[in-house]
Amino acid sequence: HHHEKMNGRGYPMGLAGDEIPEFARVISVADAFDSMTSTRSYRAARTVEEAVEELRRGIDDHFDPDMVEAFLRALERDGWEPPKPVVLPEDDVVETTQQDHDDPSTPLRVAAGSAADAADAADAADAADGAADAIDAAPDGAPGSEAGDAVGGAAGDVAGDRARG
Repeated sequence: HHHEKMNGRGYPMGLAGDEIPEFARVISVADAFDSMTSTRSYRAARTVEEAVEELRRGIDDHFDPDMVEAFLRALERDGWEPPKPVVLPEDDVVETTQQDHDDPSTPLRVAAGSAADAADAADAADAADGAADAIDAAPDGAPGSEAGDAVGGAAGDVAGDRARG
């Protein structure tokens, strides 16, 4: 339920306010902050200050105000250090997903291969994500507005083929 919103416009059930379990309201704030301060395949990480401002803008509409205030007190008290990127040795075998974990509509594809193969596959997927984001940004009904899923899916297939050799 951490994708529910205080205004009832979230998912999966459209719960609002206190209908949303307390634990989900906590996770919603933490997940949003983590997402905003983490680099994704389609954008760079935001600064802590930018993420805090976004959380504050979302109070009452998206986030429980008590949970945001508690999170900000903890952030002030303990600080935040984003995770460092993992650097794999060239001869290491890796297993990686082929799409961003935040897109629940895409089936999970796993590629196994060397670290170099995984890097090539990730580059191909990143390029396709950018194209799909541009297409997805088109207004509904505009030419190409439904093409984003096809581009993203094709990119995952290409990246998976590359990773498998």
